[in-house]
Amino acid sequence: MSDNRQRKIPLTASSKQSSQQSCKKIEHSPTSYQLVLSQFCKNQKQERCQKSVPAFLQDKSVIQNLQQQIIELTKKVDYLTQENKTLKQNRVNTLNNIQYKYQKLNSYSQLLEQIQQLKIENISLKQSLFQLKTDFQISINPLKQIINHYVTVPQHDIQDVFEMRFSQLENQISLFKSKCELLNIERAKLLEQNNYLENELYSCKQKLENQIKQ
Repeated sequence: MSDNRQRKIPLTASSKQSSQQSCKKIEHSPTSYQLVLSQFCKNQKQERCQKSVPAFLQDKSVIQNLQQQIIELTKKVDYLTQENKTLKQNRVNTLNNIQYKYQKLNSYSQLLEQIQQLKIENISLKQSLFQLKTDFQISINPLKQIINHYVTVPQHDIQDVFEMRFSQLENQISLFKSKCELLNIERAKLLEQNNYLENELYSCKQKLENQIKQ
């Protein structure tokens, strides 16, 4: 009975107003279902973002890695290309140096041959001078004989023979002088050429020694 009485207590104006305000609050406030649904949607969005962002970042990292590899490979190709050019140039320089040394050795060999030839010609010149001296001795011997036999031969015969022989000897001496002058000129030329070739040979030796030291 007491419970029924309590339920049938009339509401005052203030209690009615408070009940109406509480109803309005209930109508405007979200329900637990809406809160759960909203939280679920937020979680789904976050999961999608978390799933999509790493994939994008991973693709970007792969692209950056590939770009870096391409840059490094390009640098390596440029370096190898330059190294190849340097090696080719070094090979060309080496071949040119070898060719130059080969030419120098050939010129050195030719100089040795020329010097040997000059030595042979010098020996021949000495032999010619010795032969000229011998011929002169042979030619003057008859004059000595005439002088030795001067007493036994008549005076006029001696004078005629002496003049004739003297004329012959003068001609021979003149001829020998001409030959001597020609031989001396040739000898001077050969000596000058020999000195020049010896200087060239010495210069070539010095250059070759300097190149070998380098």
